[in-house]
Amino acid sequence: MSSVTKMEPYPGTRVEVETSPPPSRAEDLFEAMGERPADTPPDASCHPGRRAPAVRPVDPGVRRAVNRQWRRIEGWLAANAPKSRSGLGRPARAGTIAVAEAQMGLRFPDDLRASLLRHNGGFSLPGHDASAVRSIRDTWRYLCRDDHDNGGDPREESWDGQMIPVGPDGSGGYLVMDSRRGDLGETLEADSTYFTGEPWARSFHALLKATADALESGEPVDGHRPRVISGELVWEYVG
Repeated sequence: MSSVTKMEPYPGTRVEVETSPPPSRAEDLFEAMGERPADTPPDASCHPGRRAPAVRPVDPGVRRAVNRQWRRIEGWLAANAPKSRSGLGRPARAGTIAVAEAQMGLRFPDDLRASLLRHNGGFSLPGHDASAVRSIRDTWRYLCRDDHDNGGDPREESWDGQMIPVGPDGSGGYLVMDSRRGDLGETLEADSTYFTGEPWARSFHALLKATADALESGEPVDGHRPRVISGELVWEYVG
């Protein structure tokens, strides 16, 4: 089926609704991501079965909430850190996100998709650098290269394929998002994934809001305080 555009009850807003593309279109999307999907058995979260990508609409309320936080971040960067503002990633394509989801065998929560559809990486979060869609996919594959599943709680493994690595910390660790629950944790290859339960980690939207709050107030979040050096935002670790 082809995509259709549906007008929302708010003037000037649209939601693209697209079902799974026909096989030829699906193959084109996989080729656009750099390779065809592997024929792997659906026997573990790191080895999803082959499926066609499908673009899903983002909940309009979630998208508005995410964009509200992005406007705060963008405004602060424009006024205080113009180099970081100009370095923000361009919007991701919905089809690119759909291909990554199909290749990873999971779904990105709506707030993560809404953020990627506004800025596809290119920005600094407290303690982490936000990844673009392809980097998320490639990091997921890298972390899945070994079998970490010992049959326990996926949230207590050193890695589980249901997690979405949304940003590296620069020291071998990653900020990860539970694709089923939508909250955030941190993982190191040698340790179990750690879910803090802090307010900023409850969702990707919560992280964006905490980031905007920290920029405007100068107060730290997750032990990191915003600073500007030569027009660029950096996050200073203050413990």
